[in-house]
Amino acid sequence: MIAKNFVLSLLTLFLVFSSVSALTIDANQTINNVQHNTVISIPFVLDNTGDSANYTLIWSGTPVGRWTSLSSLPTFIDSNTTFSLSANFSIPQYQSDPMTATIIAGAGLASETFTINIASSPALSIEVGQSKITPSQNGTFMVRNTGNVEVSGITFSTSKASVSVSPNTLASLAKNTASSTFTVSTSDFSGLSFGTTNTVTVTANSGTVHSNSASFSVEKTFCKNGAAGTNLTLDRVEINSDGEDDNAWRFLDTITVEVRVENVGDNDVDDVTVELGLYDSSGVNKVGNLEFINNDEERIDLGDINDGDKEIATFEFKVPADMDSGDYKLAVKAYSKKSGESKICVDSSSDLSSSTFEEVSVEQENDEGKFMAFDNIKLTPSDVTCGDAVTLEADVYNIGDQDEDRVRINLINKELGIDSNYEIGNGLDQGDNQKITFTFDIPQSAADKTYKLALSSEYDYKNGNYRQSSDDDEIVPLILIGCSVQQSTARIASISASLESDAKAGQDMTVVATIKNLGNSTTSFIVNAKGFDSWATLNEVSPKTITLNSGESSDVTINLNVKNSAAGSESFIIEALANGKIESRTVEVSIASSGSLFSGVFKNNALVWVIGIINLVLIILIIIVAVKLSRR
Repeated sequence: MIAKNFVLSLLTLFLVFSSVSALTIDANQTINNVQHNTVISIPFVLDNTGDSANYTLIWSGTPVGRWTSLSSLPTFIDSNTTFSLSANFSIPQYQSDPMTATIIAGAGLASETFTINIASSPALSIEVGQSKITPSQNGTFMVRNTGNVEVSGITFSTSKASVSVSPNTLASLAKNTASSTFTVSTSDFSGLSFGTTNTVTVTANSGTVHSNSASFSVEKTFCKNGAAGTNLTLDRVEINSDGEDDNAWRFLDTITVEVRVENVGDNDVDDVTVELGLYDSSGVNKVGNLEFINNDEERIDLGDINDGDKEIATFEFKVPADMDSGDYKLAVKAYSKKSGESKICVDSSSDLSSSTFEEVSVEQENDEGKFMAFDNIKLTPSDVTCGDAVTLEADVYNIGDQDEDRVRINLINKELGIDSNYEIGNGLDQGDNQKITFTFDIPQSAADKTYKLALSSEYDYKNGNYRQSSDDDEIVPLILIGCSVQQSTARIASISASLESDAKAGQDMTVVATIKNLGNSTTSFIVNAKGFDSWATLNEVSPKTITLNSGESSDVTINLNVKNSAAGSESFIIEALANGKIESRTVEVSIASSGSLFSGVFKNNALVWVIGIINLVLIILIIIVAVKLSRR
């Protein structure tokens, strides 16, 4: 093997000859469609047709430096000997014109010249500069012509319609030449995923010539147009769960996110809003699926923040039982509604695990003893005393990782004699819920204190048996007040009442009761309404408990729903209970039929009726006189 910078194939054989030599090279003299920037192998035949004498042979090639090797070099060239050989020849990159190459053997005894025709090979490549695209940063690239001919009419295509190249065409590009810089940008991030790698590819095209596909990553920020302005910072972002793990949420966990926003600029920022986002693994914002406890839900208005000041936004929500389990990204941003999100917006914090979001997960319960959970528990009435009929309502959720064919809910309190169950016979699949209702009476003998009602569940039903029960009971506190009340002749309060709405069948009726403390000390009263069951149902007594100083008065609103069948005079009783004593007042109302248009106007008002009849008579007389005059 001979070095590239030497004349190829220096081989000397020292032989003594005594007769005429005859050495020939036989080969195809024209080689077509050769690619530039390649090494080609040229086959040829070396033939000694002379007598038996040997020869001293000198091999050389032109142009010098392009011959790279000679394969199967002969050691001796004997008479009537033929060798099939090959030589490697290097074609330069970007070569387009034809080339010639010559092999010379035996110090000029034989030679062969080859013509090498180079194929036209247009080619483009993209050299990426800035590969990351954000709302505030464009991607960049250059195009290089790596072929051996000029390329014209170059256009660019992207894998996403929302991403564009500017400028989007290039008239021509000479071989071995790089273009000026092109930019890759997007003004629409709505179709992209937050918190994941959005990859877009760019290709240069000219007819059938296509470049390599260059990749760019497009980053979607929570701020619509990327972070803007330097006034606001997310000084603190704190995430807390009432479950076992602040970042691994279970269904029905209550999550609190506290965001402290600081104005680090020199100017006040008006109308600052803090917004929460929760993106699933595909980049879709699922924050609307959360059950927010704070009134402002995922957006909290902090108002104006003066320079140097800090304000706190607190989000509180429950993880719904029907939410898809999986990985999520919790994001936060603060921006000025007045200036616009494009001018003042911040969405990153060192408190977040990935600067712009916190990685959290929503997981199903896999502990068999915790598959059932209770939520939205409500006791009616809210203030309970002895003898009351109480209703407990609750939603039962299956937060486990398996469906249940049948579920039984138990409500127990031995002190109050409560031992009831509610059967969910139609099954409860994963993530499903069903409302349950228990009704029970409070014994007259019960004492004033807080009782613990125990809700529990049984499931995994098979062959008539429940094989699994909840590990822990859900405890519902029930507070009894005003029990063991006895009638007393001593006046503890005065009660007056006024009707504040129409008393009409089929409609709500509002009565305002004024309670006055006639005692000598501050007293708490429980206000009840009763004796209306035959003609109305109770909607609300509000407030049910009032505390009055001696001689002080307060209003209590009683709202009843009048039954459709009610009519005429009806009555009910208002009671005020305190310190084992009771004061009562009977209230009478006249129920009007809901069918008459005029009943609400003329009811119980004789004067209005008289005036109406007189007006009707006068109108008739006027019509009669007018008709007589017209006939004349």
